[in-house]
Amino acid sequence: MRFFKYLAVGASFFLSAHCAANATVYHGFPHLHLTMAVVDAGGGATHFDAHRLVRSLAGAEAPAENAKLIKQYGATRVDSFYAVYTFAVKDAVKKAHNMLIPLPKSHPNPASGPALARALYDAGVTPSKRFDVGYMLEVLMSHQIHHNIMGDMDRKFTPPVNADFHVILTTVMHDLNHEYRSSGH
Repeated sequence: MRFFKYLAVGASFFLSAHCAANATVYHGFPHLHLTMAVVDAGGGATHFDAHRLVRSLAGAEAPAENAKLIKQYGATRVDSFYAVYTFAVKDAVKKAHNMLIPLPKSHPNPASGPALARALYDAGVTPSKRFDVGYMLEVLMSHQIHHNIMGDMDRKFTPPVNADFHVILTTVMHDLNHEYRSSGH
């Protein structure tokens, strides 16, 4: 049994390294106004909570989205997703503060879930026109800070949990994009 546990962890490291090696890297300036809209929608820098962010983004559909995620990934993985997401945003804000990066007012309005969800999805669309959650995170905070935070996430939660966070966040972003674009929001 122990062998399979180590095999699964090893495979996860390999797949994470392979995906990272093939990722599209964002080299531009971070869209800090969008970053702050995420932070504000989740409760602000001091009280950020990923549950609150997803509720803000999904609006009335939040319970259905959460139920879908639990059915698709299981309650433990979804709970972990929220914990990692909360940690990652708080870590990003802390790093920005430590690097003396001034954080602007948020835009779009964090109270508009559909507008914020669309802006986040659009931030993750690579030059080759495909959505990549890692690219979205780099647009929000820069390539360097994204990778620093990933290292922090790996140390605190393990690489497989970090990889799970990226997978589940991709699902959330695809779901919200589909919901809002198909409904005309």
